[in-house]
Amino acid sequence: MSKKILLSLAIIGVAAAMVVGATTAYFTSTETSEGNTFSAGTLELSLSGQSAQDFSVNFSDMAPGEWTGEKKLHLKNTGSLTNVVDSIKVSALNYTQSSNSGWVGAKEFAKKLNVKIRRQGKTGFSYDGNLWDLSKSSNGIKDNHEITLNPNEYGSYFFDFQLDKDATNDFQGDSINATFKVKAVQEGQQ
Repeated sequence: MSKKILLSLAIIGVAAAMVVGATTAYFTSTETSEGNTFSAGTLELSLSGQSAQDFSVNFSDMAPGEWTGEKKLHLKNTGSLTNVVDSIKVSALNYTQSSNSGWVGAKEFAKKLNVKIRRQGKTGFSYDGNLWDLSKSSNGIKDNHEITLNPNEYGSYFFDFQLDKDATNDFQGDSINATFKVKAVQEGQQ
């Protein structure tokens, strides 16, 4: 029996040592960092040095087959994040018929108005087609013709227009008004 008593006492002793060891205190210290702020950056593209109205392309007396000469669209990243201009398209077309012509309509007129868009510093055209196709396109910029703009940086596209050489007398005096929409996305999201 004494073996059982000794074994019991040994178990009680080990349990007591564990309880005493578990309740031993250690010093600790805690610091608090207050006032942490997390702000989202801004993605803002503007027509640099011009309002949206200043890029209005007004060419009158266009003759079939003649190019108008390039018109510069100057852009600036006025936000705090790097952005990528990844699309230029036409968001609205308004047709005006002259009293001297037959009915042509917006679609037919836009199909006879050729457009070339060139990115500053890039060879070749970002877009080379007609205004109608540009209006139906989800993106009028070819791959590798996007402009990456860091905050406060500038970039430009140049537009050139031509009334197609095959435009008939039905187009005389008619006009079309187009709204161009330029879109930029955050870098890495295109």
